[in-house]
Amino acid sequence: MRLVRKRNTRKATPSDSVRYRREQLGDPDRDLSLLEHCATLWENLRPFRERRARAMRFVYGDQWGDTIKIKGKTMKERDYITSVGNVALQTNQLKKIVETVSGVYVKEQNEPVCKARAREEQIFGELMTTALQTNWQINDMPLMVDSCIKEVLIGGMACMRECYEYRDGETDSWSDICHPNYMFFDSTMKDPRYKDMEIIGEIHDITFGRFCEKFARSREDVQKFAEWYRSESSPLWMELVEDVNDKHKNDELTFWSPKDKGLCRVYEVWRKESRDRYRVHDENTGELYMINADDEKSIRYIDAENKRRLAMGREQGWSDDEIPLIHYKENFFVDTYWYGRYLTPQGYILWEGPSPYEERRHPYSLILLPMTDGQIVSYIHDAIDQNIAINRLMTLHDWMIRAGLKGVTFVPADIVPDHMTNQDFAEQFTSIDGIIFYEPKKHQQKPETFYGHAGTLNLAEIVKMMSELMESSVSVNSAIRGENVKSGTAAALYAQQTQQSATPIASLMMRFGVFVKHIATLKLANIQKFYDPSRFEQIAGQLSTSVDTSRTDFKLAGNIEYDLSVTQSTSTPIYRALKTQILMEFAANGFIPPRFVFEFGDVPGADEILQRLDAMAQENADQPIAPDYEEKKQMLTAPGGDFS
Repeated sequence: MRLVRKRNTRKATPSDSVRYRREQLGDPDRDLSLLEHCATLWENLRPFRERRARAMRFVYGDQWGDTIKIKGKTMKERDYITSVGNVALQTNQLKKIVETVSGVYVKEQNEPVCKARAREEQIFGELMTTALQTNWQINDMPLMVDSCIKEVLIGGMACMRECYEYRDGETDSWSDICHPNYMFFDSTMKDPRYKDMEIIGEIHDITFGRFCEKFARSREDVQKFAEWYRSESSPLWMELVEDVNDKHKNDELTFWSPKDKGLCRVYEVWRKESRDRYRVHDENTGELYMINADDEKSIRYIDAENKRRLAMGREQGWSDDEIPLIHYKENFFVDTYWYGRYLTPQGYILWEGPSPYEERRHPYSLILLPMTDGQIVSYIHDAIDQNIAINRLMTLHDWMIRAGLKGVTFVPADIVPDHMTNQDFAEQFTSIDGIIFYEPKKHQQKPETFYGHAGTLNLAEIVKMMSELMESSVSVNSAIRGENVKSGTAAALYAQQTQQSATPIASLMMRFGVFVKHIATLKLANIQKFYDPSRFEQIAGQLSTSVDTSRTDFKLAGNIEYDLSVTQSTSTPIYRALKTQILMEFAANGFIPPRFVFEFGDVPGADEILQRLDAMAQENADQPIAPDYEEKKQMLTAPGGDFS
């Protein structure tokens, strides 16, 4: 008998978007139309990339790089100034603003903290906090966060991707900064929380070796990939040697191929898909879960279980309303979820599947400024024009100085002796200790030297005014920069100015804090889902004073609800010194043993001291106990005992 492969003959409806799309495309292994849609989204963000490139150039590059049109010819401002014989001067006021605002956030030294919502489960909150902060340090998150806030200030956008995979000999949750020029997403979003996002993705340019490491599962896959990326897979292909500043230039990027032909281009696309599902409620156990509407096996099981329960209940004389059943038919709904795909430039699907992350979300954390009416504008956008004005004033002032008279001497032609040429006379006249012999004549004129004066621009005052306008446009003043206080300023006044100086940027700090919290939330979700009990038990070893590893069920750690917050780090020198001081006071008053000061405080050489204490305790334990030890101990511990 010949076997015939079973096929799902039921046609998909548009609400089952993944199956419906496959049927419409006809080829389940390719989806070129999705790539074309992503290319359109990427092109829609071109104005943003141009504004970001200009702002990046003003902060770290050529501030005279804007193009102008002179007599029908397009050229850069620097080229025009050079062509007329002048020097383009520039002063970078924007970099100081970026470093100042980013320093305000970095100075807080924030780190994530977890708290279990149930008080009796708080021990797992401390466990999860330790796991999260350990991963925070492994990923060098303070450095990553600092780079992100600089990106927000300069470009108006920052993005970070969270994934759980094997890297450098360890499987863990990893964070990667995404380059804004390689991102694409809904260009019609209006919600500042990005809840109306339907699609987001990223362009990856990787070597053929890394490509095979991630997607190859057999030798056949490697051979197939080598055909797709024939030139990129050649070991003789040399990577382009170029300036790192030119590698990601916006005007040289294309969606369909990398600038470096030795790299393989891969598109990561996450899209909201839909599917028909049932919400299932088991009245007997109280369990709630979902099943697919076309999951015939689960539906047959539920129907059979309901028939069995009805039969059992009727045998006991119960009415049908009293019998606990499993309900699902009345709970039909269309579920939306994030669905990921990796594609090649030819549209071949390398991997696809629903989101493996908790709450079925995509792996990206995003911040866009100001996201008012869907606009993305950098924080320093308004200050760029002020910086341009300062540069032009400085160049104009230098221009006027060089164009003014600077000691021009007028010499009457009749006073030059006959035995000297004009060149000889000029050299002798301007030389040190020069002597010229001539026959004086009546009413003969003498050489005169003229000095011209350049126009007075009051450059210092104008530059100061423009700098103040720039600072006010971005809410950065001397107090927030921590500059030296002027003499005569009261300490209380300066402290108040310093405290209030951060008020104008409080909104920016709040928005960035939400971004960092979202990153920590994705990390927490990965840790809860992918860490096994043995790994939690290993982490609990760092909390051995508060966790009884022999009685704690670490399987519960991933199923508990936590409240996540990003607060100021407790590892600062001030906090550690304060904690040590409090412990010393408690020990002096007898509230805690002195040993706790060395275990929980910040005492130099604490480990060595604890080892010596343990050795002394062991030596005392090995010594024989005196016959009257218990009697003396009772005398010392009794109320009013003589401790002398």
